[in-house]
Amino acid sequence: MDMAAVRGAQPLYKLPKQIERALNGALLPGRRILIEQVAAQRTPKRVLVIGQWRAADLDHMRESFPRARFTLIAPTAEHETAGHTSPTETDATRWLAGPYSQPVKTTHPFDVAFLAYGLGRSQMDVDAIITALQTDLRPGGLVAVVDFHDAPLAPMQAWLRRCAIEANGHLLPTLTTHFKRSTIAVEGAHGGLWRYLLFLGENR
Repeated sequence: MDMAAVRGAQPLYKLPKQIERALNGALLPGRRILIEQVAAQRTPKRVLVIGQWRAADLDHMRESFPRARFTLIAPTAEHETAGHTSPTETDATRWLAGPYSQPVKTTHPFDVAFLAYGLGRSQMDVDAIITALQTDLRPGGLVAVVDFHDAPLAPMQAWLRRCAIEANGHLLPTLTTHFKRSTIAVEGAHGGLWRYLLFLGENR
């Protein structure tokens, strides 16, 4: 990646639409892996889906959990115009406008909550999101997170900060404090430019 070409980049939500689309596409790995890890452990009936998900990811989720009912917290209108997926509401899928910072307050709590590349954004109130998750998930319910972890190279970390992304390893201790961890993995992305976190933890 040409770091000089992006020195003047604005925060991620202000980047040109074509860059935003790329960041929501192949440049954000781990989402399919996360779905498969959850499918190996759980057969949920109620699933909460938050963050950056492509149509292919959502299709894979529905195939992996065919009996589940999904509640998707969709991006704001600004994000939708930048190429993010806006799911169609069906009998098995409920669509809610984002961002997610308060409990959904359903009659029945969720068995699993998926979060993709949302907690690492500097604009996000991580404490509020975690508090809402603890309310929305049943006791023993699973939170499944894929997000930015860190960037070994200082120029890359600086570029991510310009994009309003905090990649300094702060999410892992926060998640392990609030959820009983079951699976943790940190994987390299794009030749080690940055690393992403895969976290599965149980609601206490």
